[in-house]
Amino acid sequence: MYGEYNSPFELTFDDISIILEECESGFTYTRTKGEDITKKNIMGDDISVYISPVEPLNIPMKLTSALLIELDEPIIVQPNIKRQMYLTFPLEIGFFLKKQVKQKPFDLFSVSKPKYTLYGDVKTGTICKYWKSDVYSSVPKTDLAREGVLELSVKNVFGDWIEVHHIAFNAYGMKIYFDEEGVSMRSKVFIKAENVSVTDFVDKPLRKGMQRGIEVFTKDRRPLIGTRFVMEAGL
Repeated sequence: MYGEYNSPFELTFDDISIILEECESGFTYTRTKGEDITKKNIMGDDISVYISPVEPLNIPMKLTSALLIELDEPIIVQPNIKRQMYLTFPLEIGFFLKKQVKQKPFDLFSVSKPKYTLYGDVKTGTICKYWKSDVYSSVPKTDLAREGVLELSVKNVFGDWIEVHHIAFNAYGMKIYFDEEGVSMRSKVFIKAENVSVTDFVDKPLRKGMQRGIEVFTKDRRPLIGTRFVMEAGL
C-alpha cells in the first residue's frame, strides 16, 4: 500500500477507501472511512501521489514530539549486559505530491485512535503520544496500516538490575522504513542509572530492500532540536 501511485487511482485497505479521480480543474482526492469523508481538489496535470508511513505524532495536531511506549509486561535487565528485543509502534499515513519542494503531506491520517499521557510530574513532565506494546524476542507480524515493528537494542551500563516499564522516544530521531511486509524502525536505549536512560534511533533498515519513509519531523525546520530522549523520571 505504500509507495508511488500515478493518477487516477483507487486504493482500499482496512475500512478506508482512497480515490483520486479526474475532474474539470484537475483531480479530486477523496478519503472515506465510515461516515468520515475528507475531500480535496488538486489542480494540475499527471499527478503522482506518494504514500508513506510517517512519525506517529501529527494527529490530531503536533502536541508533542515524544512517543512513550508502555510495555505490556515489564522487563528486568541484568547489569552490564546488552540485549535486543522488539516492540510495536503506532502508524500515521501521509500523502505527498511528487516533486513537491517541501515534503509536506496534503493529507494525513491514522487508523488507530490517538492517546496521550504524561511522562514525569505534573509541573515539569513531558506530554507524550501513548502506545502499549507486547515485548517480542523476534520480529512480530503486524498490520501494515496500524502498527510498525520497533527493534530495540537495550544496554544496561548501570551496575544493578533494572526493571523497565516504558520507553520514551523523540520523533526528530525517527527513521522509518517500509516494504511489502511491514513498517519498521531501529532504536537503542542506554540505561545509565536507576531512573535514567537515553534513547535514540539507528538510521538503518530492519531488512535489506526496505525503502526510507518521508520525514515530517525534520531537523532542518528546528536545527537546535536533538534526536535523543533523556528519561530522567524513571523507567
